[in-house]
Amino acid sequence: FLITVLITRFVSLGSILAAFSFPVMLPIIGHPTWYQEVLAVFVFAVVLFLHRENIKRLLNGTESRFVIKK
Repeated sequence: FLITVLITRFVSLGSILAAFSFPVMLPIIGHPTWYQEVLAVFVFAVVLFLHRENIKRLLNGTESRFVIKK
């Protein structure tokens, strides 16, 4: 999440990629049960659903970027 936000300054993209990495990394770092994998995929699907407007803005190039003001 943090690396994506620092590079792209898109918080929504960081959230989406972090949610995607959850089911992908789960079998790599451990031995999840089938219901843990299903839950991880479900969490990713929910994040995608909740970020659907952000995804549209990212594709259109209109998503706002994270800016730190002084």
